[in-house]
Amino acid sequence: MCVIIGIIIIGCQAVKVSLSNYNPVFTDDYSVYKGKRVYLMNFDNQANDTSIWYYYSLDKKISYSINDTIHNYFRYAFQNAFTKAGMGVSNVDNPDLTAPAMWVTLLSITDASYHVRLTVQKRGVTVFTEKYTL
Repeated sequence: MCVIIGIIIIGCQAVKVSLSNYNPVFTDDYSVYKGKRVYLMNFDNQANDTSIWYYYSLDKKISYSINDTIHNYFRYAFQNAFTKAGMGVSNVDNPDLTAPAMWVTLLSITDASYHVRLTVQKRGVTVFTEKYTL
């Protein structure tokens, strides 16, 4: 209710985003990943420019919402992209503890940019940590 009132007061337009519209298209050859496995361990939303349910345009005039939390939306998006690339993907509901574990920390999300920190562990040891901006 507070979100609806806030949208009315500040004049923010709400846009519904559907994961069914997400269709990853690869511009490079990712066939090297076909058959590889990954354990999507955790997606954590630490982005100060979002809420648990919404992300916004740069000017805050548009809010984007989904039928799930922001971090779950992006977890499903990663899962879909990895699956489309031919990878075996497991998660906390059905973990493959022998696969490299990956987690993503969402640092900032708007309709113009996406900042994340990606961490990968093998056998409990962190082997890769990198920040990415799209």
